[in-house]
Amino acid sequence: MQTRRELMTQRRFARLEQEQKRRRRHLRQTISLVSAGTALSASGMIDTQQTARADTNTVQATRNFQTTTGSVGSQNMTSSNPENSATSQTEDYVAPSKGQGDMAFLNALGNQARTLAADNDLYASVMIAQALLESSWGMSDLAGAPNYNLFGIKGSYQGNQVSYSTLEDDGTGKMYSVQANFKKYPSYKASLSDYVSLLRHGTDDNPTIYAGAFRSNTKSYLDATKWLTGRYATDTQYADKLDHLIETYNLTQFDGPALVDYTVQSGDSLWSIAQNTGMDFNQLVAVNNLSSTSALMAGQVLKVKQTQPSNATQAAAPQPQAENVTVTQPATTAKPQLKPKRVTVTANDSLAKIAKANHISVAKLKSLNHLKTDLILVGQKLIIR
Repeated sequence: MQTRRELMTQRRFARLEQEQKRRRRHLRQTISLVSAGTALSASGMIDTQQTARADTNTVQATRNFQTTTGSVGSQNMTSSNPENSATSQTEDYVAPSKGQGDMAFLNALGNQARTLAADNDLYASVMIAQALLESSWGMSDLAGAPNYNLFGIKGSYQGNQVSYSTLEDDGTGKMYSVQANFKKYPSYKASLSDYVSLLRHGTDDNPTIYAGAFRSNTKSYLDATKWLTGRYATDTQYADKLDHLIETYNLTQFDGPALVDYTVQSGDSLWSIAQNTGMDFNQLVAVNNLSSTSALMAGQVLKVKQTQPSNATQAAAPQPQAENVTVTQPATTAKPQLKPKRVTVTANDSLAKIAKANHISVAKLKSLNHLKTDLILVGQKLIIR
């Protein structure tokens, strides 16, 4: 005879099944939006149709249910998964995405990407855009629990992997399906860190394959996204999709100062340079492809974080200011800067319709918003003046 607790458990799972059906409908709607705008790339992500049939939300809902009921199973999963542990309630924690346009999810990824990118000569904006594109804003089966693979990276992570069907581009824009193994991570943080490692160290066959995306080797994120197309992803429109996300959601706000050159002086050591430039020792070693025991030579050039200028050089060479520093400007009679006026894109909107309603040309509207195509997304904010 079933106990009262067992009956309650069955009823809760019945309600979870209803919630699962509702989430599947929501996921199909999300996929249709992605198809109209930031579609999943062919860089190794799972097919969107397979994503629609996936059951990730049931897994997450079950984990949440088990945690609240205090079952033995939930205790095991909580202790083995950092995302559900007590220590995960820190700045490193990234809550599950609610879908396209979830700014809390974007900002959480952005804050982690900011530090990782700054320490490794990468663009945080590109990293975030890739995560959003590859994972369909964290809603794909591969990106959700218990896989946490935000970037569609293939292979095995500490012996853990998962197999999915994925779409590839043959180089002419034609897609074909293949079965592949993808890395399975314990958390989003592990996924972000592994992405950085991949870009910094490349593949076994070509360790410098992604070097063209480093900040020190590019003039802007546009060069980085162009370099990744055909290398990181087979999708021939990969750069355009990344650029669109970066521009739409102002992802360059997460890009800190670029690394700068430092010429080794007599008596310098890796430890002293790391301390004087505010870099983590391990990051200094990794960024410059050195080992902890590498010998330095006077005149050798290293990549380091940009440091605040001394008083002697500050007047001659103004430097970018930190976010929280207040700069006193000389009194001027310049006209006050007006805040840009924005509109939010709704269903059935088009550039032509928005331009006509606000008495500007389509060309002007595209110029104000740095748009290369006529593609706009529901919820997107456009500057109209």
